[in-house]
Parts: sequence; C-alpha cells; structure tokens
Amino acid sequence: MNRLIQWFVENPIAANLLMLLILIGGLSNLSALDREVFPATSPDALSIHLSYPGAGPKEMEEQVVKRIEQSIFDLEGIKKIESNANNGWGNVMVEVQNGYDTQRLLNNVKSRVDAITTFPKDVERPEVREAQRKIEVLSIGIYGEVEDQALKRAGEWLRDELSLLPDVTLVELDAVRPEQMSIELSEQQLRRYGLKFEDVVRAVRGSSINLGAGSIRSVDGDLQVQTRAQAYTVADFEKIVITSRADGSELTIGDVAEVNETLEEWNLIARLNGRKAIYLEVYATENPDVVATAEAVREFMQSVDQQLPPGVHATIWRDWSVLFEGRLNLLLKNAASGLVLVFVVLMLFLRPALATWVTIGIAVAFIGAVWFLPAAGVSLNMLSLFAFLLVLGIVVDDAIIVGESIYSRQQAGMMGNSAAATGAKMVSKPVFFAVISTIIFFAPMLFIPGPLGEISYSIPVVVILCLGFSLIESMLILPSHLSHLKPETESRFALLRSFQRWRKGVAKGLDHVGDRYYRRSLIKMLQFNGATVAIFVVAFGLSVAAYTGG
Repeated sequence: MNRLIQWFVENPIAANLLMLLILIGGLSNLSALDREVFPATSPDALSIHLSYPGAGPKEMEEQVVKRIEQSIFDLEGIKKIESNANNGWGNVMVEVQNGYDTQRLLNNVKSRVDAITTFPKDVERPEVREAQRKIEVLSIGIYGEVEDQALKRAGEWLRDELSLLPDVTLVELDAVRPEQMSIELSEQQLRRYGLKFEDVVRAVRGSSINLGAGSIRSVDGDLQVQTRAQAYTVADFEKIVITSRADGSELTIGDVAEVNETLEEWNLIARLNGRKAIYLEVYATENPDVVATAEAVREFMQSVDQQLPPGVHATIWRDWSVLFEGRLNLLLKNAASGLVLVFVVLMLFLRPALATWVTIGIAVAFIGAVWFLPAAGVSLNMLSLFAFLLVLGIVVDDAIIVGESIYSRQQAGMMGNSAAATGAKMVSKPVFFAVISTIIFFAPMLFIPGPLGEISYSIPVVVILCLGFSLIESMLILPSHLSHLKPETESRFALLRSFQRWRKGVAKGLDHVGDRYYRRSLIKMLQFNGATVAIFVVAFGLSVAAYTGG
C-alpha cells in the first residue's frame, strides 16, 4: 500500500486520470440505473391456474387441486407447494428451490399436469406459467354512478391507451367482474318443445367449441382441418341448434331461451369518492424507471376526463414514485448538507484548499459506487438510497483522516510530495483496516438466501462499493492533490485577510482545547483504563435499564 501511495504522489497525472475515469464511468452509468421503489425479487415460482365452472371449494380441492399436488410433489427442485381452492377456480403455487433451473422445473410440471386424465370433464385446461416479475408504479381509479359494463368498457379503453405509452410496460384491470353469457330457460318453453334442461346444455357443449380434426396429406402439402364454432356473442349463442326436424327446420337456443351478456356475481364492492369504481394497476417489468413511468402517466391523465363517457371520471390515487422521489430528495439533501458541513469545518480548522479537495473526494467515492451498481444488479431504490445515507459518515471519515494527517506534516515543516506521502502512509494501516473491517461486517449480507436476501442485497453492495472507492480516493488520489498545496500566505484583499486571521484564531482555539483538555483527559483515561471501562459499562447498563423500565 505504501509503495502505491508513493507512486501516485510522484505521478499526479495518473491520479488525475484515475479520478477522471471514475467520474466519467459514474456519470455515464447514472442514466443506466433502474429506478424502483423497492428492490424487485425474481419470483422463482410457478403458477398453475385451473377453472372448474360451477364447482364449490370442496369439489375444487378434492377433484382438481389435490390431484395436481399428488402428481408433482416428488419433482426435483420444488421447495414448497401452496394451493388455493375457490368457487369455480383454483390455483397452485410452486416455489422453486434456490439455484434450481426454473425453466426446467416448468417443463417437468407441465408434463406431469398434462398427463393427468382423472379431472372432471368440465375442468378447463390448466394454465402452467412462470410467475411474472413486475413492479407496481401507480394505481388509477375509474369511478362513476353508471352501469358496471359501461365502467368496465371505460377501464378497458384507458388500459389500452396507457399500454401504448413508451414508459409503460404492463397495465392490468382490477376489481372488475368477468363477463359471462347467461342463458335463461323457462319451464314453459321447455315443455312446449318437449325438451329437457340437459338437451340445451348438451347443445351448447357440443356446438360452442373449436376442435382440431387432423390433417389431409396431398401432393402440395398437408392441410390442417379444424372446426371453428366457438360462440362469443349473444347472436352466436342464439344460433346454436338444439334439435333438427325431419322437414329440415331447426330449433335454436334463441327460440327457447333468453341469452344475455352479463357480468359474474361477486361478493366485492369497490368504491372511490363514494361512487362505484374499478382500478388500473400500472406496472414496470424490465428496466423499470418509476419516475419516468409515473410522469408519462400523469401527463396523459391530465386530459383523459374529456375522453371518458359522461359521468365517468379517472384519477391517480396511489403513486409509488412520490415515495421514491421523497427518499431520493432526502439523500441529496443530506449529502449536500453533509458535504457543506464537512467543508466548513475543515476550512475553519485546517485550510480552504484542503477542505475543497476532501469534499471533492467524498463526491468521487459516491460516483464511483454508482459506476458499478448496474454491473452488480442493483437499482436506485428505497434500500440502496438508505445504504448511501448509512455509509456517508464512514466515507467522510476516511478523507478527513488522510487530509488532516497530511496537513499536520505540512504544519511540521514538510512540503510537497514528502508531506503528502508521509502523511498518507502514517494513517494508511488504520484507514485500510477500518474500511476492510466494515466491509467484512456487511459482506455476509450478500449471501442471505431467499426473497429476504434479494431484497437486502442492495445494502451491502452499496456499502462495499462506496468504501472501496473511498479507500482508492483517500489513499491514492487525495494525497496527490494535497502534495501541490503551497504554504498559506496573506491575501491582498482586506476582507480575505480578515477571514484568514479569524480562521487561524478558530484553529488556534481548537488546538488549545485539544492540548489543554482533551490530551490531558485522554492520558488520565489510559492510566486508569479499568475505571474508564467500568464507567462506560455502568453507563450502558443504566441506558438498558432506563429503556426496559419504560
């Protein structure tokens, strides 16, 4: 370390180039950083969704969900299985073991589920997919005292418009009842035509379907044969044939029943501002930037009320970017106030030029950390910003210790490279071990398994990068800059001369307090070290007692 310090002091161009490289790398990567409220975690889970119309939770559990669990429980790579059975649908969540290939497990689960042949005939084909990684940015409420279907159509239109915005990747409707076709039969009509309820059910099941019918080989190639008879509209369902007579006439659903397009009945009430409401959830998926996404949505929403139907309104009611910007502003405010305080204190007790270089060095350490954050897979989020606030005081200490040591050598009569190299070498070991010990303390957080580890991962990464660049800046770059400091001379301007005299008086006062009070107290404490330790142990015990005693 000492040889490296000496080399950089003797080669100031190398020190300047190193600082310039850090600044360029950090500032150029600033735009590449993802911006999200909380660190996104990879789901590492599979979802199996099943639909069984008309079934209750008990039937759903026993006839569908349990059969899926029994078919996949012994697969390699499964950490945990959680199931949920409801009226008409069920869901099985499969958590993947740490380090196991999610795609491989997905294929294995699909094969096992597709091989199940004991499902009831009304169960729809299970959907097996990997859980999607998405970050909620904001929520939009669409409300008004209008028909539910009108509210849903307005929500679908707004969803489609928002999805077209360049900074928006995913928009989902929430608190919306699914659409359904209701076929209302009357006993009178059934008797009139000599029909049973099962006849109508059989006609719908047998006609409203899409089926593959194989292929026909020919000289020119193979032709795929399919039937496309799935009914989607009221008219389609009314045309479904129940029976055909000998004279060629047909009896259709429309002749014996009333077909309506309605919404499913839900035990859910959603309201906003005292009126019926549905919600749009705006998410970011890849390379999220909550600030840019929120700004794009807010700008679009300024004129959206004019395009909605009469009586329907839309408003943003939950915006996570506000929380993110608040934490970012707090970081910038604290960093700025901290740097100003460091500069003022160093300027009063040491000298302005040294204070300037120390302050610049602190900023360089933070910019250097930003340089490597994208490579480390860390975004700007609530926890990484908290880590910057956490490490700010430690980074300040490194630069101050080295700067003050070099200043003390200059005060002792040494100048130029000799003062800078000697001052930095005097404190190189304690600074190095202070930084390394702090890095060792935070390093285990890098290896916390599971979702908790993914969430907290950004804290140790930020701390380690900031401390690493702080060590580089304070040991290699700062001494080179301070080696060029010349002896302080009186200024030609009266105002600056007055300030210099006042500053020297403040510094002299600090030296007096240090020599007269602090040094003497320190010597006494070292002479009676047992009593010193006992006093602090008692003080700690009293603090704990006061806290536990309320």
